Amino acid sequence: PNRGDIPVPIAIGLFVFSMIGFILLCNWLVPAFPVWLLVVFGLVWTPLNSYISARMVGLAGTPLVFPYIREASFVLSRYNQGVDIWFAPIPLHDFGPTTQLFRELELTGTRIPSLIKAELLAIPIAIICSLFYWGFFWYIEPIPSTAYPYAAKVWPLETTYRSLFMTATLEGGTNWLFEALKPDWIIGGFGAGVGLYGLTTFLGASPLLFYGFVAGVGNWPHLVIPQMIGALVGRYHFRKKYGEERWRAYVPVLAAGFACGMGLSLMLCVGFVFITKAVTALPF
Repeated sequence: PNRGDIPVPIAIGLFVFSMIGFILLCNWLVPAFPVWLLVVFGLVWTPLNSYISARMVGLAGTPLVFPYIREASFVLSRYNQGVDIWFAPIPLHDFGPTTQLFRELELTGTRIPSLIKAELLAIPIAIICSLFYWGFFWYIEPIPSTAYPYAAKVWPLETTYRSLFMTATLEGGTNWLFEALKPDWIIGGFGAGVGLYGLTTFLGASPLLFYGFVAGVGNWPHLVIPQMIGALVGRYHFRKKYGEERWRAYVPVLAAGFACGMGLSLMLCVGFVFITKAVTALPF
């Protein structure tokens, strides 16, 4: 009650209006790209994908990601006018995880209009402050450089990976993407996935086991391993100690407190690093 819900017709109207804006903007920036694909992305695929993803967030705690939809559409459209389409704001979105935000608003007693007001206040402040932060970062050292090890090590890999796909829309020259594609590996991976799903169904295991496996394949070990350890400790120790219902009530509070503590610790450490980098040590 009194949550401030937006009427469904108005919500749908705002969504359609924003998607049409994306479509018109993309068509203006890249007029040679097929408009019907933009319409399908914004008004068909985005709502469908968001619904499926929202269901997966409620069932498994993670959205369902369909890989390479964007890349495949660019390649199969036979667009060969350059790399401009890769930088256009394509209306291909997944709003499914946003449903978790509504549950958070309910748990904290926050009204939807209050969230909208907070966003309207935070966005201009963030834009202005970001300009100062970016200038400060560049003042310390150029990016990438030894002062930013992540950018120095990971950016070249990400740039090469993105350029690999962008060669598919170049007219003439070497198409690195088609040279890198291995049909036997693709077919083998698809067959392994289907076989694993069939095995879990045959053994009577929950489908969430399969979805959890798929969601964890692309994650980094330093994220997955601690998460697995925490899940085992919670299931076989704390659940027995506090009981099923009581422990399930503790988990959201514990996760929120841990996230807040990690965020504060991270910002404190980043602040110390920036201060030390900004101070120039004299030789005397």
